[in-house]
Amino acid sequence: SQASPRMDMRCDAPATRPPATRTPTTDDPGDGDGVASGGGEEALRRDVYELADQGLAAPQIARRLDEHVGKIELVLALRRA
Repeated sequence: SQASPRMDMRCDAPATRPPATRTPTTDDPGDGDGVASGGGEEALRRDVYELADQGLAAPQIARRLDEHVGKIELVLALRRA
């Protein structure tokens, strides 16, 4: 049988990852100062409330607005608070 070359699996360099990147959205604050510009979150809240008032459940609202269900549920929970 033929001996295969032994590979050294050690790595002296620490594992690194490329920096995380985000795709900007219409409600992205932009400069990262934590203050939303353009009212994107307010518009989302208004749309969520309107659809909920029409009788749609959180999963239906999420699909219609292309958002995560958890985000819609949070908006609705804060409305009741």
